[in-house]
This record gives sequence, structure tokens and C-alpha cells, in this order.
Amino acid sequence: MQSLLELAKTAPEAALEQTRQLKGELQQEAQAGILALWGQTNPALAWRWLESNHPDDNAAFIALIGAIAITQPTATLDLADRYAQSQSPIKKDIYQAAIQGLVRGGHYDSAVFLLDYLDQNDGFRQDLTRALVAQWATYQPQAALEWLAQQPAQPVANPPGRSGTMPTETAQDDALQQQNELRENTYRQWLMEDTTAAASWLGSQTPSPALDALFGQLAQQLADDPRQALAAAGRIQDSQLKLNTLLGVLSPVKQADPAQASAYIQQLDYLNDSQRNSLKRDLALTP
Repeated sequence: MQSLLELAKTAPEAALEQTRQLKGELQQEAQAGILALWGQTNPALAWRWLESNHPDDNAAFIALIGAIAITQPTATLDLADRYAQSQSPIKKDIYQAAIQGLVRGGHYDSAVFLLDYLDQNDGFRQDLTRALVAQWATYQPQAALEWLAQQPAQPVANPPGRSGTMPTETAQDDALQQQNELRENTYRQWLMEDTTAAASWLGSQTPSPALDALFGQLAQQLADDPRQALAAAGRIQDSQLKLNTLLGVLSPVKQADPAQASAYIQQLDYLNDSQRNSLKRDLALTP
């Protein structure tokens, strides 16, 4: 196998010819590895070989698209689109392989371009958005979050029997909820990997209801530093979520030092008297 892959770097067709001596899964593995190398340097020829020798091997074409995408974003967009148009039942798999390969190669703009190109009516754009952001956030969480914040909630496919109708209000709510969950998951991933950078970015954002859950996550992450955690909680817009987050931050403080917990509550100038009393009551502190 290793000698075939070495040969493939300079003579891919010769290497592929030699795979005819192999059988079963070993042959498939060797051909896939050689095509992946060839596709990253000359995608058109690699694609043509596969069309000539295995025209019905959908899995091989999908794998080749993913490999090509790592180094050849422009060719990927063309090949993925043409193949998807001829293979409608596996269109989602084709585009997903392309997006994953583009992200692996750092071609985020091309991945976004492909995603924006997709037909909204295909019904899988939200799934591919989730796949894109999950990978993108591993390498560039700030860019992934900022792009996600600019995206409208993805339309949801119409329920069976309602073709031609507008999405229901419930479906639109579900789409918005899915997008919020994706944003929260992306921020949580960043927060766990680089708390300082994630906290700095969120601190530079203008508070809004859309960011409430992120400020709540930040407050929980900073719980070992109550002053910072309480400051993050103070930027939450929803009153009930703010109080719940404060309870989560102050409960361990109260267990260790009730007087300190009371002092923190008194210092929170973003609370009114009613909210302060509610916190003290829930924490079983003397009013």
C-alpha cells in the first residue's frame, strides 16, 4: 500500500493500474488513497478516471469530492454541483462531503459560498449549516460565530400534504430555536477551549436577547471568580434568566460565606430592590 501511494505522487495512473492486482476492500482502499492524492493536484483527471472505471460507485465519487476540496476549492464547487444535479437522492451527502473537505482545507469562504448556493427547498441546509459551523468553530470560533449571527433562521421544509404553503409559525419557531442552539453550542465549544478569548469577544458585543444564553454560559464558566461571573450575568437581558444565573453563581458563595453572598447582592447595581429580595429569599439569606 505504501509503495503504491509513493508511486501515486508522480504516476497516479500507473499506481491505479497496479491496484488491479489487489482484491476486495484492499483494492478499494488503495484506489481511494491514490485518487485522493491525485485529486488534490489534478482533480479533472482523477474524476475522469473514476468515471471511466467505476461510474456507479457513488461512495467513491463522494470521497473524491471530499479529498479534492482540501486543496482545490474552485474545482470542488463545480464538481460537487454537477454531480449533485445528476444524483439527486444523495445530494445532501455530496454537498456535505464538499463542505467538510473545504473546512478541513481552511477554505471557509468557499464553504459558505456553497452553502448559500443551495436550494432552500432541499430541506437539508440547516443540517449542513450545523456541520459547517461545528468544524469551523474548531479552528476559527470567532469568525464562525460572527457569520452565524448574520444568518436568518433557516426555512423549514413544509409538512407532508402542505406543498406550496408557507412554513407554519411553529416551523419558523423551530428553525429559530435550532439556530440559537447552534450558536450556543458553538460558543460553549470556544469557551471550553479558550475562555479568555471567548470572554473577551462576548464582552465586546452589545447585549441583546439573542446573546443572553451566551452570557449565561460565560457566567457559569467564570464561577470560580464571582466578581467576573456576576458582571457577565448582569448583561443578560431576560430578568428571569438573569436571576437564575445569579443563583447559580451565588449558591456556592453562600455555602462558603453567607455574609459575602449578601455583600455581593448589595453591590449589584443592575438589580432593583425586588430582585435583591428575591435572590436573598431563594438563597435563604436574611433580608
